Amino acid sequence: KRRQRVIAAIADRDAAKAELDTAISDLDLAVSTAYFEAIRAKTELGLATNIKNNAANLLTAAKNQFQIGDAPRSAVIRTEIELSRAEQAVSAAETDSANRQNTLYSLIGQQDPGGLQYELNATALPSVNLFSLESYALKQRGDIKSAALGVVSKDAAYHSAKISGQPDLFLEGRHAQLNPVAGGTSLRVGLTLPLIDFGKNRADAATAKAEIKSQSALLEETKRLALLDVRSAYAMYQQAKKLIESFEGQRLSRSKELLEMAKIGYEKGATSLLEYLDAQQIYAMETTDYVRAISNLNIAAANLRHAVGGKLP
Repeated sequence: KRRQRVIAAIADRDAAKAELDTAISDLDLAVSTAYFEAIRAKTELGLATNIKNNAANLLTAAKNQFQIGDAPRSAVIRTEIELSRAEQAVSAAETDSANRQNTLYSLIGQQDPGGLQYELNATALPSVNLFSLESYALKQRGDIKSAALGVVSKDAAYHSAKISGQPDLFLEGRHAQLNPVAGGTSLRVGLTLPLIDFGKNRADAATAKAEIKSQSALLEETKRLALLDVRSAYAMYQQAKKLIESFEGQRLSRSKELLEMAKIGYEKGATSLLEYLDAQQIYAMETTDYVRAISNLNIAAANLRHAVGGKLP
């Protein structure tokens, strides 16, 4: 009986530790996500500010060209619209950046901490396959450990209830004065007999056995959800990785090349101001999307680590 109680106590203790590890992993994911979102928002603010400054410079140039008859009135109006849109984008980016930083500070429990590096870099994960990630998750995830230890605890409770109606052998040794005349050492062996319980012990054992089945079902469901979590996180990471490869392959370089060609043509009078504005808008959109793609890749990597239990194999 004592052995079963000890087994149950150890299992409950380890299950509590596994639940704590799960909570820490959840917090780590929340902080990582908030950090990457803060980087993304701050980078987008910088991009939006550059776009606004370029739009202001182009508006000045458009007005000068219109006054000397080298540009139509439509070019000035179009540039004014672009500047207004750029100013609104900066205002929205400032709000988003402030909100993202406040979220991060709230999670880490510190207002405006020093030493945070807001550099935009893509997280590189080691080459892993889905099968190894699933196997690792089944061994490492805290919720699976907690559910498995719950089965151990319920099983110990069942065996304890099952044998509670049986005699209990005890062995006891004492060293003391047994009588006023002479001292000595005593050794006692005996049995403790349970009282008649009118079927209560049998009912307790049946209840404990049912709890084992319930906890075992919970364990299997926890495993199923964990594997689904790993597969979803893995698919999202692969998708985010392919998008980064698309940007770094051709998309970003081509939009930059288009902008440089439009700029040179505009300076030499071979390209209109509207064509230059279009090239700037395309490059700005591609650059912003690239920033978001890197942020999404970092968040996807954090989700993948979380899905397997906090650490990758």
